[in-house]
Amino acid sequence: NSKLHLSVPFILENDDISINILDTNGNVDINGGKTHNIVYSYEKDPEYKKLELERKRVSKEQFTGLDMNDEPKVEAARKKVDAAANPVYKIKNEAFKNILNTDNPPIAKAIASTMYSAKDYTVDKVMANLEKYKKEVGTSEYITYYEKMMNEVKEMESNAKTVEVGSSFKDVVGKDRDGNEIKLSDLVAKNKYTILEFWASWCGPCRGEIPNLKKAYAKYNGKGLEILSVSLDAKESAWLTAMDDEKTTWPSVLIDGEFQNPQVVNYGITGIPASYLIDQNGKIVASNYELREFDLDRTLSKYLK
Repeated sequence: NSKLHLSVPFILENDDISINILDTNGNVDINGGKTHNIVYSYEKDPEYKKLELERKRVSKEQFTGLDMNDEPKVEAARKKVDAAANPVYKIKNEAFKNILNTDNPPIAKAIASTMYSAKDYTVDKVMANLEKYKKEVGTSEYITYYEKMMNEVKEMESNAKTVEVGSSFKDVVGKDRDGNEIKLSDLVAKNKYTILEFWASWCGPCRGEIPNLKKAYAKYNGKGLEILSVSLDAKESAWLTAMDDEKTTWPSVLIDGEFQNPQVVNYGITGIPASYLIDQNGKIVASNYELREFDLDRTLSKYLK
């Protein structure tokens, strides 16, 4: 028997709930309580079911056996997957919008308000909605949790603005596998350019970037590039195993507290990998998507001739 790892979102409430796993592709049939049935009503829509199956099929078809080093093929595959995914997200979003605009229990509206997305639907608007529904719902762990999370997001957004391109870097200090303290500021002072990369062993996209970083290091280290990898792993053993597996050769440190570490909070990081290219004067000259995949070499080639 192969183990099936599934993430199945549902709303736990005081009601009879059944979750039937239909197949190994993650298709499930959930008959939940009243709130679940309102918030996830789109899952019963035949059009949604059809489009979601198609999205999964296209994604599997496009990425099975794909050479991730072939930029035109990767871009073409992503376009096809996005084209299949967009109508799925549209149905979901319209369903959440409909819940907010029609007569529904306030707790269903509160949950839908945290799942709806639109360009002008800012954190402040989510918070205003939660404040409104809270008056009707009363004490709700869900609303309390989301308000706390939204306040953290606001703080992170504000901190992230202080490390945008053109800003000065903020120092990061951690210990390497031998217990030696390494300071980002020391590396910045010694090298023409330094990449600061926040990652963790459990983060698939972070591990996916390591081959790109290896290529960049081989090509540009002799021209004045250094890298500092800062791990947010909770367990030192997981970090050490990942480094042994990846065989990286640049400085790498572990810091405590994961995303709550003040050094991480300083950068306003809510997801990893998070990457910054810093010049010798301590100025951030590129960040995040400019330092991913095929763009990493394009960016570095501008600065390191």
